[in-house]
Amino acid sequence: MAKGKHLLGSIAYFAGEHKTALQYVLASIALWRDLENPFELATALNRLSGPLIEINEYAAATLALEECRISINHSVTGACRPSHSKPGP
Repeated sequence: MAKGKHLLGSIAYFAGEHKTALQYVLASIALWRDLENPFELATALNRLSGPLIEINEYAAATLALEECRISINHSVTGACRPSHSKPGP
C-alpha cells in the first residue's frame, strides 16, 4: 500500500499534478513511518520535496530533504525513524 501510494504520487508529480502528488506521497510517508522502514521513508521524503518545490513551499521541501538525510542515516545504522515532526505544506 505504501509503495503504491508512492508510485501514484510519482505519476501525479510527473504529470504536473503537484497537489495530487502531495496527497499520495504524504499518505505513503505516513505508512512508511508506521512500518518503521527508514529507507523507504527516505525515498518517499525525497519524492515529497519535488512537488513542494513546484508549489513554492521551499521551507517544507528543505525539511523533507533534511528528514530524508536523517532517515538514510538511520537505515544505515539500523535505528528506527527520526523523532522530529513530519514535514508538509
